[in-house]
Amino acid sequence: MHKTKNDISEKVRVQVAGLLQERLSDAVDLVTHAKQAHWNVKGPAFIALHQLFDQVYEHAGDYADLLAERIIQLGGTVEATARVVAKQSQLPEYPLQIASGREHVEALSRSLAYFGSVVRQGIDRSDEMGDKGTADIFTEISRAVDKDLWFVEAHLQAER
Repeated sequence: MHKTKNDISEKVRVQVAGLLQERLSDAVDLVTHAKQAHWNVKGPAFIALHQLFDQVYEHAGDYADLLAERIIQLGGTVEATARVVAKQSQLPEYPLQIASGREHVEALSRSLAYFGSVVRQGIDRSDEMGDKGTADIFTEISRAVDKDLWFVEAHLQAER
């Protein structure tokens, strides 16, 4: 940990930075899932999904940035190379051989739902550790991920 005048104890900062690092790896992986969908989607809803998946990509990058910056604020060091992320991400593997809009909507919504779930767990965990600021960041991300999930899942919900 780097020295900082932040009044959160170093023990708590180390624990919270570890939690943030886990979610950062997931967020960076989510970036790649969204781009995989964006680049490979085919079908009658192509343009709408192509644009939507690009928005999810941009948002996931914003989530990653929030998480990484909080690690730095706490005195930690960000580890987010492709190799680190590949080892640490807990997102479900994105299927590489799919093409239809429906298949990509299913796959990306699965990734978003998982990420939203672990981010919500991060709200409680960071609050229990004594870092309400990080809990607030997780809350902000949770609301935004839920909105992304809503936009993506809307492409399936009319079929019931």
